[in-house]
Amino acid sequence: MRCRGVVVAMVVLCLLGVMVGCQTPADATLCAGQPAREVAVSSQAAQSLSDKADAATSQEQSFRLQVTEQEVTSYLALQVSGGPVSQAVVWFTPQKAYLQGQVDMAGKHQMKGAFSLEVREGKLALRLLCATLDGVAMPGLALNTLQQGLNATLSDYASPYRWDEAQIGDGTVLLVGQKQ
Repeated sequence: MRCRGVVVAMVVLCLLGVMVGCQTPADATLCAGQPAREVAVSSQAAQSLSDKADAATSQEQSFRLQVTEQEVTSYLALQVSGGPVSQAVVWFTPQKAYLQGQVDMAGKHQMKGAFSLEVREGKLALRLLCATLDGVAMPGLALNTLQQGLNATLSDYASPYRWDEAQIGDGTVLLVGQKQ
């Protein structure tokens, strides 16, 4: 159950964090150059993520959790609603995850971001590659500060597990870990 929350927390925290400090134009070619994929939302895909996470984290030993972009996008659309983020779409390419959505804070704003995922000393860590709000890139200092905060939150949320592997592939994310 908590592992499912880790996947959702990574995405939602990144989406919400895109808004911080987006006032200075910078090189946003990575975010701007990657068009959003069409990712179908279905209740079956959202339930699949929930079932996979529950099965993986009920293991007493190590576990493997592989989720698809459709499962993550569907879960966000159908299970995590009512917050400031809407129309979230998540898609994966080898070594990178992209997210796009709408943030409703002081008006509606389009946001987009990209990140990679790695394991450092048994902990999951995000590396924000870029973030934009209404097409304006987040400056490097703000991006680094946001990344530190996201990783601290992710570390707290994922603390019951020791992570051994995190791979982003084409359309999927694989997490391998074990209970501590």
